[in-house]
Amino acid sequence: MEPMTFVYRVFKSSWGIVVSINAELAKMSQYHKQTSCRKVDEGLWVQLSEKDDTDSDYVFNEEENELICSAIRMISFQIISKSPYKEDAIIVFHRIDFLFSDYQPESLVPAVVNWFANALDIEVPEIKAEYNKQINKYEFDY
Repeated sequence: MEPMTFVYRVFKSSWGIVVSINAELAKMSQYHKQTSCRKVDEGLWVQLSEKDDTDSDYVFNEEENELICSAIRMISFQIISKSPYKEDAIIVFHRIDFLFSDYQPESLVPAVVNWFANALDIEVPEIKAEYNKQINKYEFDY
């Protein structure tokens, strides 16, 4: 599949969160960087951008990488079912962009889930986001 960009937005206050994801689904057995991939589920791998692979100034830390993987695990059955590669699929994240001033790592989960909803035309669980004024941040229900 060709790379696709999806922009996740949540605005429920005077500020919001915007996460832009550019990624593609590919065939793992034909992927050229298999040694740097992470197995997410049976038949499903992920390649997260490394500093050498992106023109972005930001490389995700382990917590953020795990949030991305947990989002994929939430819907792995739907991904494999709809993927043209079935149990030989890899998700290659080319770029994930956001504003540092309006970013919460937890927003990666709904952003990734909704990227798949758009890329594969699959039904995904609704992930609710509510702004909590007392703690001045968004709370995600997933």
